[in-house]
Amino acid sequence: MPPSTDNHKSEPNAADPELIQEQARCWLVRITSGNMSPDEAESFKSWCAQSQLHARTFAETSRAWRLLDAAAKLNTDTPVALPPRQLSRRHFLAAAAGLTGVAMVAHFGMRTGISLGTDNSIQTARGEQKRLNISSDIAITLNTLTHIEMFDDNTSTHQHRLRLVSGEMDVQCSSYTKGINIVAAGGEIKSSDAHINIKHINDSVQVTCLQGLTEVSFQGQNARIGPGEQIRYSPSSFSSPTSVDASSVSAWLNRVLVFDDIPLGTVIEEVNRYRSGKILLLNSKVAERRVQARFELDRLDEVITLLTDVYGIKSLSLPGGVVVLT
Repeated sequence: MPPSTDNHKSEPNAADPELIQEQARCWLVRITSGNMSPDEAESFKSWCAQSQLHARTFAETSRAWRLLDAAAKLNTDTPVALPPRQLSRRHFLAAAAGLTGVAMVAHFGMRTGISLGTDNSIQTARGEQKRLNISSDIAITLNTLTHIEMFDDNTSTHQHRLRLVSGEMDVQCSSYTKGINIVAAGGEIKSSDAHINIKHINDSVQVTCLQGLTEVSFQGQNARIGPGEQIRYSPSSFSSPTSVDASSVSAWLNRVLVFDDIPLGTVIEEVNRYRSGKILLLNSKVAERRVQARFELDRLDEVITLLTDVYGIKSLSLPGGVVVLT
């Protein structure tokens, strides 16, 4: 739900235009803050779907916001913190100038020579990639929004061990004697003299073998995969090995995203992991449409062009890199 509007003393009518307009302003503030959670995004979609009045009021309020944004770009002061309650028209107008450009700047360059934090962890920001050489024969590349933890291994195998807390990583191991053991969401991935890609988003893990052989174990189930094979597991499933296009899986190493017969909603979710701001797709039917596309990481706004020009989807651009698709 949007921030409370408790300046209404009595219980308001759900179709009250003034209340809907107030809520629309609150939603705009939340969306352009850059901190909107997935659950809040779903709540926003539900709010817009309540009636044509809700959707129309949000569109009209957004247009007014964009007009204010042109003047706001002249203001380089620190953004103004907004009160969560009783967002009046005066607050709305005053805040518009301060909220422009809140979104993070994406770093698409590759960084090396990374040092561990005090908790033996390494993280990447949105759009950032980092390369880490664990040893002379093991190299790891971390993709956008990735978090790993390194920890010592006192076992007789002397394997290098780490935990993929979240995100995506590419691992290249050229050692038969000292392989690598990676823990992700309760599962284990073991490799030696292999090239693998591991993606851990929410509770789902996807392991793709690009070269060599990789062993995957989870909740008592085990499998070995070879080049071009992939396994997925989650708290409720452990898939059989499937054949995939390995070059598409690892395309991000070349700063490219490749989608082959993928639901558009999934494409948007993936693009949002790299792009500053947020793309909100409100049309559930369009989200199910399967597409083929290729995007360069430093030209991700081309996805908006694809959707508007090829699929005829309407778009509304807001400050902070937020785009609403209907």
